[in-house]
Amino acid sequence: MQRAYTRTNQHRLYDVTINYLGYYTDNGGYYYYNTEKGINYEETMVNVRHQISLPLHYMQLDSKKALPIGNDSFWIDLFTQAHYWGLILYEQDWLDRQTIDFLPTRTDINLGRQWLISMGEAADKIGLNIQYCMSLPRHILSALQIPRVTQARTSPDYAVHLDGKGQQWTIGISSMFADANGLAPFRDVFWSTSLQPGSPYKPNAEEVLSEREILIATLSTRPVSPGDAINYTNAQHIMKCCREDGLILKPDRPLTMINRLVSDWAFHDGVSQGELYSTRTNM
Repeated sequence: MQRAYTRTNQHRLYDVTINYLGYYTDNGGYYYYNTEKGINYEETMVNVRHQISLPLHYMQLDSKKALPIGNDSFWIDLFTQAHYWGLILYEQDWLDRQTIDFLPTRTDINLGRQWLISMGEAADKIGLNIQYCMSLPRHILSALQIPRVTQARTSPDYAVHLDGKGQQWTIGISSMFADANGLAPFRDVFWSTSLQPGSPYKPNAEEVLSEREILIATLSTRPVSPGDAINYTNAQHIMKCCREDGLILKPDRPLTMINRLVSDWAFHDGVSQGELYSTRTNM
């Protein structure tokens, strides 16, 4: 399908957010709608930059409270202003809700596609890449015609994992679909330390296997994006994923479920018998 739509992976290969270590503040990060005591969001992010000893090349700002206010009437206006701020990647979140809960996209067969195409064309003119989040299969397939979409979330929010509501790291199947369509599979933010008091999640929120989080992030070829509190970042563990300058040492192919385990579903009523992944690197 990538050949049929002449999709290029040029933007994915050179996307700074995929190739270098960054910092995330979305749902699962310590500073998701949460700041250090006594200071505002901007001051907290400045402290993250100066007090976390990692070679961070970018920061993801999730909340509207973190973003400058500008004219977002048209994509070209928004992206022009955002580029001026220093934006290198635009995350289009809540794609499922904007498609399912918005009557015009449910009744006009062309409107949803036109929306995504215009977004992608504007991003290409300005030189920005795009990440899809909470996307439906139709959005991933649409990205075949939008080369500026370089990555897509293939998991629920990390907060689901911290609150003990599900195994959020299991992306072996969804990563297959994303990569087949030319997108790097993104598994969201993570903690590098098990317990981080004062987070916006339940009091006993815990990351049981932080090294697994770092490993999955690295081998998925996606952004490696810790979201720890300033004093709870395990820089020693995180730096195992990259060079001293932050360049991620990732494989050539994303981590995905092995075919044998997928085929076994047919003999177990569609229930997975475990998680067993593989990847590949050409030397």
